[in-house]
Amino acid sequence: MADMVSHVKIRPMTMDDIALVAAMEAEIFTDAWSETLYRETLESGRYDCQVLEITGQDAAGMEKNSVLAGYFCGQVILDEAEVHRIAVDPAMRGCGYGQMLLEDFLHRVQATGVVTVLLEVRAGNVPAIGLYEKNGFAGIGVRRGYYQNPKEDAKILQKNF
Repeated sequence: MADMVSHVKIRPMTMDDIALVAAMEAEIFTDAWSETLYRETLESGRYDCQVLEITGQDAAGMEKNSVLAGYFCGQVILDEAEVHRIAVDPAMRGCGYGQMLLEDFLHRVQATGVVTVLLEVRAGNVPAIGLYEKNGFAGIGVRRGYYQNPKEDAKILQKNF
């Protein structure tokens, strides 16, 4: 049997990805977006949604199985961008996939002339805050009681290019 090699690829989210994305979303977030909301998001054409896919390939380069390891949704409005969702399958965390998704978005939006990127994150989500700070985001405010189930403040973070 040929050795398996994994290839990581970030590509635009498609309607075919929505069931897997929504299932991962429900596992990770208490305020999960539904399949319907993801469909509407993609159909609107106003959002930048990407998936990180890991594809196994044999030594001859033939694709084998693909696994959706994470996803990202953001939006660009004029010269400002917002991060709405970034998630990595809990079984695949610690491999740098969240970093890859965030970097991909930041590089693409900076190339379009975006000067500011904003996001909200649960105040207690230390790993996510660490990821954002590592990428140049800084706290600019707090939204008290922004998240429900459980109730928690949101830290507002901003990155300027």
